[in-house]
Amino acid sequence: MKLPPRKDLFNGVAWIIVEFGFTPKDILSSRKYARFAVQKIAYLLHYLKVDGFRDLTFNLYINGPYSPELADIYFELARKYPDKIHYFARHFRLEPKIYTIVKWFMRKRYWWMEIATTILMIHKRYPYINVDTLYRLVKSAKPWVDREAFDKVYRSLERVRLF
Repeated sequence: MKLPPRKDLFNGVAWIIVEFGFTPKDILSSRKYARFAVQKIAYLLHYLKVDGFRDLTFNLYINGPYSPELADIYFELARKYPDKIHYFARHFRLEPKIYTIVKWFMRKRYWWMEIATTILMIHKRYPYINVDTLYRLVKSAKPWVDREAFDKVYRSLERVRLF
């Protein structure tokens, strides 16, 4: 079977879909949770410089980091290769340390992943800002984030040494 260009990314996106237990129907659904979760884990893999994901471009959108190129890939998988997603996923591997972080991240709630990926994105762009400034930037992008939620997520990210 001939894989599309950037097969490492294609396989990686399939792996995220499979690891979450999503189906092509979930990706194509009008409910956005599956697509949201794929975007957040893909951003984490991008942040961790995993092959295939490091070259994706993400912008900060209302729900955190978002990549239109990534969206094209998961829609292509769901529409053109619904019966091959597990096959593609089997060809993707993560280093054990990164796998552990990703699985930990996947168990978090929607709001937590949104805050976490926003923190990581801002931190990546401004690695030397202090935590108070980081909070103000997150708050300006996400007015619903209070200091308690921010601190909880920030401390979790620190504990797993994501910065």
